[in-house]
Amino acid sequence: GFNYRERFDHKPTHDEIKAVIVSLINEQTDANILSGFKWKGNLVWLSEANQLNYSRDFAVAYYCEKKGEDYALPTYKFGTDDKPVYYLFETFEEFMQFSKSWSQHIADAVSEGWNEKNNINWSGYDV
Repeated sequence: GFNYRERFDHKPTHDEIKAVIVSLINEQTDANILSGFKWKGNLVWLSEANQLNYSRDFAVAYYCEKKGEDYALPTYKFGTDDKPVYYLFETFEEFMQFSKSWSQHIADAVSEGWNEKNNINWSGYDV
């Protein structure tokens, strides 16, 4: 059962318990987004900065592809600092698949968090 003394110095209200649980689910969702995605077996860190870089690079590639203009596909550092993998995209199609895949990963992670929160039986936490 729920042992309120592990977190609170008083008997918590229902709203306090709910806030703790929702916060934990949100933290797990954020962690899943950040480090739960792999591309071709390589860990991809989806920090907000990396998401912006990937989105920007894809927008440029997409524009150039549609206009028939030359552009260089990016090389990204995947993996970890200890074991980096420098991945060069070879075709626009491959880069598009990467973009779709990481975007879908984020959407799935957010959806899983929503579902978990929506399916909690809060009556089990009545104090």
